[in-house]
Amino acid sequence: MHPSPRNFVVVTAAAFGVFLAPSTAVAAPVSHTTTVSGTFSRVVVDDDLSTPGGEQATGTVTRPVVTIDDTMLPLPATAATGLRPDSAIEVTVSAPAGVDTPAEVAAAIGDGEARILDADPAAVAAALPAGRAGAHTLTVLPVYWTAPDSQTTGTLRETADRTAAYWSEQTAGGITVPTIDVRGWAKIAAPSSCDYTAISNAAHAVHGVAASNSRNHVLIYFPKTSACGWVGLAYVPGGEIWINGYMYGDAWEHEFGHNLGLGHANSLNCTENTATVALSSSCTVSSYADYDVMGFARYGDGYSLNTALSDVLGTLDNPVTAGAGSLVKLPAVTSITAPRAVKVPLPTSTLYLEYRPSTGRDAGQPAGWGGVQVRQLLPGDNQSRILNMNPAAGTGRALAAGSSWAVPDTPLTLTVERIDASGAEVRIDDPYHDTTPPPAPAAPVFAGTGTFGPYASGPVTVAWPEVIDPESGIAGYRVLVNGQRTTVPGTQTSLKLAPVNGASTISVTAVNRSGMAGAASPTITVRGDNTPPTAPAITAPQSGQKVEGTATVRWKAATDTESGVARYEILLDGTPLSTVDATATAADVTFPLITNGQRTLTLTAIDQVGNRSTQATTKVTLSRAVTAPTGLKAAGDPDGSVISWTAPIGAQPAGYDILVDGAARTTVPATATNWRLANGLADGAHVVGVRARDAAGNVSATATVKAVLDTTGPSQPKVSAPRAGAVVTRNKAVITWSAAADIQSGIAAYVIEVDHVQAARVTGSTRTVTLTVPDGHHHIGVIAINGNGLRSTVTDAVATTFTAAATAPAAAKITSPSSGKLTNADSVSVTWTPAVDGGGLARYEVLLDGQPAVTVDATTTTATVPLGSGLHTLAVRAVDPSGLVSTSATVKITADLEGPTVAAPTVRLRTGSTAGGVPVTLTASATDTNRVCAISAAANGTPVATAKAGRLSVSTVLPAGATLVVTATDCAGNVSTRTDPVQLTPVAETAGQFTGAWTSLSGTDYTDGTASSASTAGAALSMTFTGTQVAWIGSRDTASGAAIVYLDDRKVATVDTRGAAAHRQVLWAGATTPGTHTVKIVVVGTAGRPTVLVDGLTVAP
Repeated sequence: MHPSPRNFVVVTAAAFGVFLAPSTAVAAPVSHTTTVSGTFSRVVVDDDLSTPGGEQATGTVTRPVVTIDDTMLPLPATAATGLRPDSAIEVTVSAPAGVDTPAEVAAAIGDGEARILDADPAAVAAALPAGRAGAHTLTVLPVYWTAPDSQTTGTLRETADRTAAYWSEQTAGGITVPTIDVRGWAKIAAPSSCDYTAISNAAHAVHGVAASNSRNHVLIYFPKTSACGWVGLAYVPGGEIWINGYMYGDAWEHEFGHNLGLGHANSLNCTENTATVALSSSCTVSSYADYDVMGFARYGDGYSLNTALSDVLGTLDNPVTAGAGSLVKLPAVTSITAPRAVKVPLPTSTLYLEYRPSTGRDAGQPAGWGGVQVRQLLPGDNQSRILNMNPAAGTGRALAAGSSWAVPDTPLTLTVERIDASGAEVRIDDPYHDTTPPPAPAAPVFAGTGTFGPYASGPVTVAWPEVIDPESGIAGYRVLVNGQRTTVPGTQTSLKLAPVNGASTISVTAVNRSGMAGAASPTITVRGDNTPPTAPAITAPQSGQKVEGTATVRWKAATDTESGVARYEILLDGTPLSTVDATATAADVTFPLITNGQRTLTLTAIDQVGNRSTQATTKVTLSRAVTAPTGLKAAGDPDGSVISWTAPIGAQPAGYDILVDGAARTTVPATATNWRLANGLADGAHVVGVRARDAAGNVSATATVKAVLDTTGPSQPKVSAPRAGAVVTRNKAVITWSAAADIQSGIAAYVIEVDHVQAARVTGSTRTVTLTVPDGHHHIGVIAINGNGLRSTVTDAVATTFTAAATAPAAAKITSPSSGKLTNADSVSVTWTPAVDGGGLARYEVLLDGQPAVTVDATTTTATVPLGSGLHTLAVRAVDPSGLVSTSATVKITADLEGPTVAAPTVRLRTGSTAGGVPVTLTASATDTNRVCAISAAANGTPVATAKAGRLSVSTVLPAGATLVVTATDCAGNVSTRTDPVQLTPVAETAGQFTGAWTSLSGTDYTDGTASSASTAGAALSMTFTGTQVAWIGSRDTASGAAIVYLDDRKVATVDTRGAAAHRQVLWAGATTPGTHTVKIVVVGTAGRPTVLVDGLTVAP
């Protein structure tokens, strides 16, 4: 069956809540303080027990009360601190003069004439007092204030008997209620709202029953009233019970259990990393949410009392303490005297295993609840919590047969071996057998919303490296914060803490799966800094001060006594402008491009962990200057009037606003520098304004200019001369006309047309113009143009007939080429100045040697003429439309298309040093019909000589073998070359025939390292050679003598070798006819210097 709603009110010893005392009357004018004795307790309100009362640490909501002289009275929560329920206390009361006895004080408090000031606290003892076993009494006091309900003393007695039988059964006779007294109905005054103390006091008074206590219980029954939002109320522990018209036994049994000192049977809902688990450090409690007499209601006798609460009562016989390696047989929980529970001690609580089948009293358990159940009891607590041993099943709570559970913080694993009619067998094992505690974690680290050194703001996350336990592994970590321990699972290596105040010490200890804790990590200290710095004070700019694009913000520094000020943040209208470090008390800021006007500057100090001070503010007026355009001009044209301007210097605008006669007309982009005043406005003068606008909409001053809008053309001018039919001569026509008129923009210009083609444009003040016109009949027209460019209609057609005299054009003049030009091209470009003819020209003819070679139109003044070799004449003939011609002066030009003729060069041996080669005289020449302008010679690629003529002769040296190249260029630019080899053969003197006495010499100064000398007159050297030239190579010296040279036995020279010392010298050179010849050198024997030296000969072919 499903549980049904009901409400109980319970007086408990361990609960939370605030009692709201009823309003009191005005105290008497004269009062004093007195102390009386009383008994302290707490009243707990049991709301709907059919569903959980809330996800909270405890579902018990209490109000403190005190009983003085059998009168129950509210006790202020502040006076109840530290008091032990069901204990005697001393109550300090402010009461009227003369009120001293407990009865007088109780009556005065009840009437609002006195008030409780304090109560002497007693140290909080165990949550449940001793002495609950044995015989109890139960007195039932039925009362009403309107009318009794249908219950009789008989029916009330039945429920009282069931209550007594229940507790005798659940305690195996340990707690009995042999004396039950049920009184008849009695009427009492209607209480204010649901004043249960008033109801209790009135019931005791009307029935004449003394105050209850923990052994003599009083149950006050009254018809159900909606003013009381509960079903039952009771002291925990104590003897008073209230029942709000509920006659089922479970409520009476439940409230009697509270009198015995029991709290609620709750459920525990735990998660680990978002997954549902049986037990963890992250759990919530659902009040009443257990199918137990102290939990859900069932509208009948209550469920069985669980073994955890039985242990609180002291009626749990022989529980088994869990130990590794044991197999425990658990009978059903209803086997009161048997060992029906296994206790598993944990570091911070105790677990109770029991076997509760869904039979008998417990048949109403939902599916998944019947079986082995596990409950938790906290030290000193009187409330149990059933664990979810089958998280995957959702609503199931029992540990099914064959299931195992590793108990957190212990080395134990519980396994349900089997379940049968006789009970359940549970095996308790230690699967790890780990005797070594895990190592200490490394020092933890921390991070807050902001972190700086030891300081942190906001929630703080503590993290540590994973600890490895090679045997049983890590089951969890104990995080000690200022001595308070929090346990997290072994898979979690961090813990988020609430914001820290002041200094907090933190360490971490690892716990392995065998339940052994290792050494603690090094302790760290976190200093919570959640206090913002003091607010800075802005000293500049002053409130209301005008600023432009930038400003310097100054302030008085903020202070921070904890982590210290880190920086300042400056905002404009909430938008960041600048951030500066803590040492600054001023900052230059640049304002964004926004509209001018009042703006709010704010300054915030931010400490090292991110706490922000109260903002300092100042109001400034942003007045950003925008530069106006310059140089406005207005120029009319046929489509209106064009306004132009020059863009501002410096920062460029985002655009321009155009105003006409003071009213905004349009906007144009920043790239525009002109705008047209056009249709849409009346003709006449207007004032056009232009102002620059930045991207934020700020505008400059307006620059203006006057402009005329003229959409009507001027009046028509009249031609006054020449007269119709007039004849003009020399192709000159003088045109005269009357003035046109335009009242808006005036006359800017006149256009004169000849034969409907514009021939001239003159200013608006001009009335006459002289035009050159060709022969024949012509039509002349004059058009007026106003200041905006609009044109009048053309004047009436005037036929002017004239005859031009037959005059040939003035001759052209050839400017290029110049007369006498010599060219090697096969054509020439001819250029001339134009011929002049009043009636115009028809064409030009270019004459070559008197005959037309090229014809071009009258506008062309250049032409290319082909040329052949030889001398030619050029002329330009101008031809007018009448066929009359004029011819320019002639220009002569010669075309030379052939290069010059180069003669074979001649090489003559000569005297001189042979150190750089053979000394020679080189002669080269060339001839051309039109002169040679340049000639050059090179030996083996090395230039030797150049001459600006047709011949060159140069003394030079040549190597023994050389290739001569002679290049000649004629005056027309044609080029010819000639290449000739030259062989100059050296011959050693030893190849000749010596007569007389000769001495052989050697040394580096001689050719080939050797030479021969003779000093005797008549000594001779003869040598036969083939060629045309021969040279004697020897040495000069101041002591050298003379020798006679014979060529083919003919004396040709006497050579005196005396001179400055020099070797390798050509002492003589001679020429002859081609063929074989003999040269002979004969020593003269000059007195005092007879020696002559021969170092070799050179022969030229």
